[in-house]
Amino acid sequence: MALGSMEIMNRKVPANSSDFFRLASEYLRRGELDEAIRFCKEGLRDDPYCISGHLVLGKCYLAASCFKEARREFKRVLRLDPNNTAAFCYLAEINQALGQTMLALSNLKRALRLDPLAPGLKDKIDFLREELGFSRGTLAIKSAPEEDITSKYSELATPTLAEIYATQGRIEKAINIYRQVLDQNPEDQTSKQRLAQLEAQLAAREQADEEQD
Repeated sequence: MALGSMEIMNRKVPANSSDFFRLASEYLRRGELDEAIRFCKEGLRDDPYCISGHLVLGKCYLAASCFKEARREFKRVLRLDPNNTAAFCYLAEINQALGQTMLALSNLKRALRLDPLAPGLKDKIDFLREELGFSRGTLAIKSAPEEDITSKYSELATPTLAEIYATQGRIEKAINIYRQVLDQNPEDQTSKQRLAQLEAQLAAREQADEEQD
């Protein structure tokens, strides 16, 4: 007979690693994050390759806004299970919290490919696409504090505008503009090549950030 969470909580020592993770989930639900994290770590000492254990620990860190630690755990989940939809969704949540909208969109698309019927995923993707200016050919660029680019160029998606953003180091914005350019002219090979370069640059930057973590 399966033990309930509260029955496990009344024990001094959980019987096995599964009990540790169930106990951690209960503490997480109650908002007692320190205890949740502690029990996750204890369970993972006994079962370091437990996917659900790393997933729960990642959720605990995410709830505590410890994004570096949360991302580490979700990456571990994906090393153990490359098709874990939940891990991609949680990584996207971290990306959004850190302002990494393009990477959030990429992770949600991966999740959708794995589970096309997942509730709410398409809506989240559509929302992020609008945030990045991908919606139905409409350019939507947020204000640029360092220069009033929007007032000068918001009506035009051009390679020139994309390169302005790229020069400023705003790679995601530059990628956004090049995608708009290619929506208007899919045969523009120069823009295709430049877009590929910027996407590779962004991926390398994100990879470097993750390795530093």
